Amino acid sequence: MLGTLRVTYTDGNTVEGESRPVDAIRFERQFNKPVSEAFGDNGMRLEYLWYFGFEVVKREQPNDPGTFDQWIEQVQSVEVVESSKSRPTRPGRGRSA
Repeated sequence: MLGTLRVTYTDGNTVEGESRPVDAIRFERQFNKPVSEAFGDNGMRLEYLWYFGFEVVKREQPNDPGTFDQWIEQVQSVEVVESSKSRPTRPGRGRSA
């Protein structure tokens, strides 16, 4: 979906994780808006990006972050991180010579 997100808390701790299609479904249910409209040409509301960060944190952290409103009180920033990781090709999946 959005790629890797980095959440930075007010205490300096960070959490990184990959956003997934399930996050988009939860977003659409939460805001009653298609993801395609939320990230359109007119820009995006900060709340939308942070909601994706919230979903990533819920998956990546073993402890319960509480409600979205409780969680945002502890967050300094949510950003999309450019991932430089490349996935290796599995043996036998490449083109034959």
